[in-house]
Amino acid sequence: MAGAALLYILLLTAIANVESARDSGRRLTPALATLLPAALLFLALSALQNGGLTEMAGDSLRLVSAVAALVAALAMVVLIWAEAPWLWVTRIVSLLSRYERVSFDPRNSLHRLAAIVLSFVLVALSWQATGFESAERAPVTDLASAAPQLLYGTLLYLALAVLGVGWLTRRDWAGVKRRLGLRWPRPADWMAGVSAGIALQLLVALATVLWQATAEPSVFESQVSGARAIFEALSSSLLAGGLLAMSVGAGEEVLFRGALQPVFGTVISSLLFVALHTQYAFTPAAAILLVASLGFGLLRARVSTTAAIIAHAAYNAMPFVLAGLTAFR
Repeated sequence: MAGAALLYILLLTAIANVESARDSGRRLTPALATLLPAALLFLALSALQNGGLTEMAGDSLRLVSAVAALVAALAMVVLIWAEAPWLWVTRIVSLLSRYERVSFDPRNSLHRLAAIVLSFVLVALSWQATGFESAERAPVTDLASAAPQLLYGTLLYLALAVLGVGWLTRRDWAGVKRRLGLRWPRPADWMAGVSAGIALQLLVALATVLWQATAEPSVFESQVSGARAIFEALSSSLLAGGLLAMSVGAGEEVLFRGALQPVFGTVISSLLFVALHTQYAFTPAAAILLVASLGFGLLRARVSTTAAIIAHAAYNAMPFVLAGLTAFR
């Protein structure tokens, strides 16, 4: 389902850019965007029908989540077709990015579409993280099964980023690179990126040790099982797995820090970044990852997206480097 949703969002982005470039208003984009809240309504109503309202009443979290999905879907419909609610969206973006200069404009059809898509993704991924999404996922057991999924997601992220900022419609390739904050790595990018990546990984390792020391062993093991399964799958080949993890980090930085952060700010783009890592669900690992994401965002704002990519690559590579050093002992 996630892959299909990303492809649909990619299509919506391309259409919105074409409409914006031709000054043709927002005719087709709102109609197609309405399918996103319709998908949320379908998920929520299916859960209520299949589980039964009486049966679900005993599980308050499940019931609250279903109602939240219904409310979110209706709110998205209002956002798509109404004008007044965008004042509140603007206030939320301004509040969460008060110390940054962001370009969010509620009159911009592309910014509106991005806000609607962000709402859909956050709700849908929260729904999935709580375990109410019943779709079967392909098991990730080794590098051969993990690589296609990760590379597919990375390519979609890159495509969404370059099309989202107007490649082939409103900007040429040079303009796209400037908008995304990309450049050939300079000494400052290397120094800031490698230093930040190592520092953030050490900070995350310390936070994880503290988390493990304060949590019940069984609870801790259950909460880290998803992330551990992915690392074990990739580490079946340390070199290939490390390179794959670094490439995934590059795709994520181009989308979240390069494309989204200048419009919505560091906090909102980081929250979406964490939500997409569904293996962490609602655990302390998500809060730890949020701190790392804010660090990448600060690097993008102060240096460049290139520096954030280097930092993310160093951050993702360190566990594989340490595993390799341990193996050679």
